[in-house]
Amino acid sequence: KDWNFSFDVNVKSMYQMCKAILPLMVKQNGGSITYGLGVHWALDLLDEYQKQEIEIIDLNTLVPWDKDMVINSIKKTGKVLLLGEDTLFNSYLGEISAVISEEIFEYLDAPIVRVGSLDTPVPFAKNLEEGFQASYKLKDKLDYLLNY
Repeated sequence: KDWNFSFDVNVKSMYQMCKAILPLMVKQNGGSITYGLGVHWALDLLDEYQKQEIEIIDLNTLVPWDKDMVINSIKKTGKVLLLGEDTLFNSYLGEISAVISEEIFEYLDAPIVRVGSLDTPVPFAKNLEEGFQASYKLKDKLDYLLNY
């Protein structure tokens, strides 16, 4: 028997996305740190917050991630929302949150807010998938952070 095998891990939503991911940093008074599809979710939501100043940081890479840029942003804004396409449990958002808590806790004016997909298997029905994704909760979590 041949026990050699390989498998592919593909992010379904990346196939559905036709936009380019660009590094972006806008100086403003609430911060969102994200990567991948989360960048597009944050940018799409920004239109509803014309009067608010929100800084969006696209990490571009997760290993290594630009810790200095994140820390400098939080020192300016005092608030942070971590947004990712993956589930909250066992995600990079937890690690980034831990670094923020350990290294610059005294600069925070609000709790660290993490927004991720539900900790369940990914549904394939379109209407269920929309409720699964982090984008479904993003507006509520951002409102909570900005009003804190």
